Amino acid sequence: MEKARLKVIGRLQKDLNKRFIHGLDLVDLKDNQLILFCDYSEFDISVDYVFTEIIDEQKGEVIPGCHIILKNVSQQFFKPFDSIPHGWKTVCKFEFVNNNIPSVIYELPEVKGWDEIGRHLFFT
Repeated sequence: MEKARLKVIGRLQKDLNKRFIHGLDLVDLKDNQLILFCDYSEFDISVDYVFTEIIDEQKGEVIPGCHIILKNVSQQFFKPFDSIPHGWKTVCKFEFVNNNIPSVIYELPEVKGWDEIGRHLFFT
């Protein structure tokens, strides 16, 4: 199976959490979970897929040894999906195992939508 690659463009602004409360199951958001905007996916990526590295092209760095689980997927209509569909932009809940959220994640901007692309990362 080909390793999935996902472009992550920002963190969801907190004031938008209520819109995604059901689509992303945000009733009990844990400290090791983040909501991130993702750009067009080149892959179908099922919920529970595990990403193992972060690529920061801007800095020319790769952060290996990650354990990032795709927990929930939604989109602009706030409906839950069971995967990230190929060709879709999505909003996703990710769980960082052992509370290990790399600091580079917090360098992503807080955004309200997909048109605010600036800094980005890739999960692989």
